[in-house]
Amino acid sequence: MNQALRALTAAAIALALMAVETGAQQAPPQESKGAALHGVLIDALTGNKADANVTLQDTSRRTVKQVYSRGGEYRITDIPDGHYFLHVQSFMYATQDYGQFTPDSPPAELILTRDASYELSFVLERAGTISGRLTEPDGRPVASAEVQLLVVRYDTGGNRYLMAPTNVAAARATSGTYAFSGVPPGEYYVRATMALAADRNNPRTPVNHNIRTYYPGVREAELAVMVEMPKSSKSISNLNFFFKDVSQFKVTGKIVYPTQQNIRDPLYIYLVPRDNFLARLVDPPLPLLDFDESKNSFELRNVQPGSYDLYIASITNYAPAADGAPNSPGFSARVPVIVRDSDVVDVIAELEPGVDLHGEFKLDGSIEATKVNLGRSQPVFIP
Repeated sequence: MNQALRALTAAAIALALMAVETGAQQAPPQESKGAALHGVLIDALTGNKADANVTLQDTSRRTVKQVYSRGGEYRITDIPDGHYFLHVQSFMYATQDYGQFTPDSPPAELILTRDASYELSFVLERAGTISGRLTEPDGRPVASAEVQLLVVRYDTGGNRYLMAPTNVAAARATSGTYAFSGVPPGEYYVRATMALAADRNNPRTPVNHNIRTYYPGVREAELAVMVEMPKSSKSISNLNFFFKDVSQFKVTGKIVYPTQQNIRDPLYIYLVPRDNFLARLVDPPLPLLDFDESKNSFELRNVQPGSYDLYIASITNYAPAADGAPNSPGFSARVPVIVRDSDVVDVIAELEPGVDLHGEFKLDGSIEATKVNLGRSQPVFIP
């Protein structure tokens, strides 16, 4: 009996082992869990490892995965195939995306594939803070204003102008105080913009008339004082400045359109100081405009005394040309305006079509030998 029991037990064990072995042979292979990212974060000032949040984003900037580095290293796994951006952020360092050459240059788009592993590391620049107060000419704190850091850039003609960096958002000054955090090393100008109340006599007038001032309290960008954030990063406080007295002068008039009825609303209407061309540091003007479509009239407020050129431009809405190229002829007007001690009224700006300029590039032998591609070249005409 014992022998029979032992035989049955042995047979059962053998069948179980066979089942396990057969199941192991028939089990489907495990699917791959996706791509993996690994890298090191380095403090640019000390060369030591640093910690920060590392975020994988899709091309719409939505968060896909986020990790916090440990000991200066991060790892993100199980990433589906796709196109991504890799973003690093910390209160101590300037935010950046992988592939940026400068703080406001475009990031690199990552194309990740299943089972692949990528080594992507960052050098992190220290970030500082800038803060101060805004006051009225009589010393009262400004109730509400937008404050923006600006950096110098160059257009295709080599002229300097100011623009807002993409990695530092505008700050809102409330009760006269403002502050920026996460400011990367660099040279900045500080501009404050304040909106005035709408005209009570014209309820159609939107509140889009802004007055500007630059640190340390000047109206022109070229007179502004540059602020430097060092690589060591620090807190720059008491950067206080003020608004000049607001001008009450206006420039009003009407726009005369061509005979075509398919002209769009004006793309822009603004004043450019006549002595503020090319050689000086300029801040692209805001469209300080009230435009009444029903009357084709415009009104520019808060205009300081001086000599200006009034620019008005629009385009038609023609159908594409036969070859498929866009066909949007431009119409524009330029009117000299001098503001002394009173409003300038009844200005007539007649939109006229531009002219077509045709030309070709002539290359000498040494340049032609480089096989340079002129397909992306864009001629620039500067008044």
